[in-house]
Amino acid sequence: MNFFFWLYQWQLKGYRCDRMRLYIQALSQRELLILWMVGNRKRPKFTVKMVGIMLTSILLICLPLLFIPKFTYLWAIIASFVVVVLAPFCVSISVGLWAIPSSMVERILLYLAGVKRAKLKNLIVIGVTGSYGKTSTKEAIADVLSEKYKVLRTPKSANGEIGVALHAIRSLHSSYEIYVVEMGAYYRGVIRSVAKAMKPSIGVLTGINEQHLGLFGNYENITKAKLELMQALPKDGVAIINWADQGVRSVRDQIPVRTVTYESKQVSENVNAAVCVARELGMTEDEISRGVQRVVPMSQHMQFINCPDGLTIIDDTYNSNSTGFLAALLALAQLDVDTRVVVTTGIYELGEQSQTINARLYEESINVTENLFMVEPLHALFYPTATVVTDSDILVSQIHQCSGSIAVLFEGRSRINNEAIELLRLHTKP
Repeated sequence: MNFFFWLYQWQLKGYRCDRMRLYIQALSQRELLILWMVGNRKRPKFTVKMVGIMLTSILLICLPLLFIPKFTYLWAIIASFVVVVLAPFCVSISVGLWAIPSSMVERILLYLAGVKRAKLKNLIVIGVTGSYGKTSTKEAIADVLSEKYKVLRTPKSANGEIGVALHAIRSLHSSYEIYVVEMGAYYRGVIRSVAKAMKPSIGVLTGINEQHLGLFGNYENITKAKLELMQALPKDGVAIINWADQGVRSVRDQIPVRTVTYESKQVSENVNAAVCVARELGMTEDEISRGVQRVVPMSQHMQFINCPDGLTIIDDTYNSNSTGFLAALLALAQLDVDTRVVVTTGIYELGEQSQTINARLYEESINVTENLFMVEPLHALFYPTATVVTDSDILVSQIHQCSGSIAVLFEGRSRINNEAIELLRLHTKP
């Protein structure tokens, strides 16, 4: 039903008009009409906010039905049509109506989190931001520091104002010595607000690229957003920056505090940032060495999976961006196999740069393999020789038709990718 589909889409886009606008602009007229009238089987997660928006939407949809003079089959047909047509409008209006109270709740929660943090005078807060690698770097830092200190970290990818505020209010208390906070944003000002509340003394910048360019409007705004953490550090604070990233190197002179550099070109090297942080906090080399042994590779990020029939999967579906895509292609190219396969969604939310960046990724992909599959029809134009597949069973069947030893890179989050990975893990080649 289209009603639940549009609830799902708004939730997926964080109830943000700019993200929804980019999504709709990427649709063809035919695709938009189908999704508007029919939707698909995707359903939202029923949070308190979602239930409120859903009930408000139902109320708005039902209002026109009150003007039906009396029930007849003709009026029933007309009413059904009205419900289908109005559903996406009413959901959108409901999201707008809930925006003001949601923003007020967000401000209150962030204020309360700031008050709680201010009471913990001895707490050391470490902020982690960047266009990519935030979560894995945060986890590596927390794992290494746990060798000596009692450490709290923000969970999973909770890196916005509400996510950080709620976690601090619920979990932060005086027994913790260090709080490692991931800070992300889709627009300028978010990281500044979180940093103002949490007052970090160490900031880690993992990288700057075109991720979410369509939301920020231009590359300069992305840069300014990431630098908000560095500019919020105290005068005696320290910025730990990834010198392997060109975007980071270009903003070095804009960082107002002392900087320490590390190099990380792939997820497995994010522990280098953790080592720098540990040294800044006075850990010995033996403590750091033991701490590094604590680092647990993140299952959500790029991982290698060996299937029963000898097929190798590179799962890079957690959070696709251009830098990660290129790193995954390099990993695929280095594998000693007969056949390489790339399955991708393309990169989302790049705005006017969508064609340029995806075209570059396409060229890099076909340099590695001719076996290229696209599971996001919206991006098929950018990957002209890719085979468009919208069914996981068909995708798995085509992969199994490849000869010799096979390695498959799955790039980008999608239902088809997730289903195909599970099918390949559980079933052998016929």
